[in-house]
Amino acid sequence: MSSVKIIKKKTLESHFITGSQLLKIKFPKMEISNKDFLPLANGVLTMISGAGGVGKGFVSLQSVIRYLTEKEEATALLWYAEDAQRVLASRLKLFNVDTSIIERMTFLSISPRDYKGWQSKISKFDIIILDPLVYFYEDNENDNGEASAFMSLLNKQCVKSDNIMIVVHHHSKSGQTRGASAFTDNARLVYQLTVSAQDGAPDKAVDVNVLKDNFNVCQKEISYIVPQKMTDAETVEETF
Repeated sequence: MSSVKIIKKKTLESHFITGSQLLKIKFPKMEISNKDFLPLANGVLTMISGAGGVGKGFVSLQSVIRYLTEKEEATALLWYAEDAQRVLASRLKLFNVDTSIIERMTFLSISPRDYKGWQSKISKFDIIILDPLVYFYEDNENDNGEASAFMSLLNKQCVKSDNIMIVVHHHSKSGQTRGASAFTDNARLVYQLTVSAQDGAPDKAVDVNVLKDNFNVCQKEISYIVPQKMTDAETVEETF
C-alpha cells in the first residue's frame, strides 16, 4: 500500500511575528570593511555606478584587493562579463598584488546568460563583483517591476549568505543610472562615481557620492586618483 505524503501549504498567518519575537532573533553581526577606502558591509547589496571610463573597474578591483588584505582567509569572485581575460590580467598587473591574495581571487569573463541558475553557484565567496549589471539582468531594463524582482533576489541571497555583493552599473548619456529606478531603489548602499576637473594632470580625480546608505556604512567624504595607466589598461583590445 503506497502512502501519500501531504504537504501543508504555509498560510499568511504562519509568517506573523510579534515585536518581542523579532527582537529575540540573533542576526549575523554587520561588520564594516575597507573603512579607509570604500566602506563595505557583509549582507549589504552594494552598487557602484558611473559613466563609462570614470574608473568603476579600478574602484571595484581595489575594493576587493583591500578586503582580501584585511581578511586573510576570505575569497573573492570577480565576474567582469564584458571584459576579455587579457584586460583583466592587465588591470591586475598594475596593482602588483601579493601572490597570497591573487590565489584567493577567482575571475570570470563570460556572459552569465549562458548559465542558468548562476546565482546559486556564487554564494560561497565572501565578496562578489558583478560587472556590469546589465549583463546579469535579462528582462526589460526600464521595467521597475521586473528590475525590482531581480534586485530583490540578489538582496535576499546577499543577506542569506552574509557576504558582500557589489553590482557595477552604467550611467546613461544624461548622467543618470541606466534603466529602471528600481535598480538603485533595491540596492542598500549606492556609490556614484564622477570625475572632478583636474587641469593638466595625467591622472583622473574621482569623487564618490553616497546616493543611498540604509545601514550607515559610509560616514565620510570619498575621492580617489585613478591612474591614467589604469584607464589605458581598460581599453586594451583582445588580440587572440
